[in-house]
Amino acid sequence: MNRRFFFFLLRLSGFSFHSNVLCVMYGDAL
Repeated sequence: MNRRFFFFLLRLSGFSFHSNVLCVMYGDAL
């Protein structure tokens, strides 16, 4: 994922969305 796009989503949706995305990424990695 593009880092710039990721930070754009982070600003748009907030930290709760950010933590949810991290959980999904770690879940997919595991």
